[in-house]
Amino acid sequence: MEELLRYKLRTIHRLLSKPKVIEFLQELSRSSESASVIASRLGIKRRTYYYILRELKKEGLILGEDGKYRLTFTGYFVLNAVERTKEWMSNLDEIIRLDELIKNSENVKLNAFLLRSLESMVGLSNIQPVRIFPDRTSFKKYLLESIRSAKAYVGVALSFDDLDLLHQIVDSSKNGVVVRAVVDESVMGALEKDVNRLGEMSLVEEISILRSAGSLKTGRVPRTFALIDFEDVLFEIRSPREEKEFIMGIYMKSPTVAEKVGRIFDGHLLA
Repeated sequence: MEELLRYKLRTIHRLLSKPKVIEFLQELSRSSESASVIASRLGIKRRTYYYILRELKKEGLILGEDGKYRLTFTGYFVLNAVERTKEWMSNLDEIIRLDELIKNSENVKLNAFLLRSLESMVGLSNIQPVRIFPDRTSFKKYLLESIRSAKAYVGVALSFDDLDLLHQIVDSSKNGVVVRAVVDESVMGALEKDVNRLGEMSLVEEISILRSAGSLKTGRVPRTFALIDFEDVLFEIRSPREEKEFIMGIYMKSPTVAEKVGRIFDGHLLA
């Protein structure tokens, strides 16, 4: 069985590496045109067209006859895998940075944490291409923009002192966005001092309203993470040796991760 599977993978890989085959599958998946018209538009010669049809049918990626073809479920699965791989490769620079992090012998504990966490939550195939932030400034900026653009839901666990983020969390709540926020106890203390020092009494009142509604609580937050509109997930990675040392921020889309993070905010459960 294993040998048959490897043979099938090699055969499909060789077929997809042929010129125009992937483009032909993509067009066939989304166009109402006949296969011959699609082939002509892609500049596929007649002899090559019949070869592609024969091989795609043989591998079970398409079905049909007389010029009317469509992708099988297997065809859609294979095409989706190809397109996801292309998405990953379009973020190659960022992926290489992840590889460098994983290969760094000084971060053995971090490597184990990162890979084990991602794999146990979703498996890498269920994660859409990540965006990586090499410093906290760029991570905070993207987090702030994400909260500002949220349409329905913001869940955020805040582990660092940032008054702009607190303002935006409050503004999102006032604009009708459902807010679930947990702020580290020491951070909240520092933020409240800043608010009182700046005389922003309206912000103090809004924070009090959120607390009364159970939308904002304090607790121990070892690292910042956020869930935006139940699909966008952001989190920071810190050094296993020095807890306060920021290493990188990560943004990803993953329904499975989003669901798990959503449960954390619904219960305000933090380690």
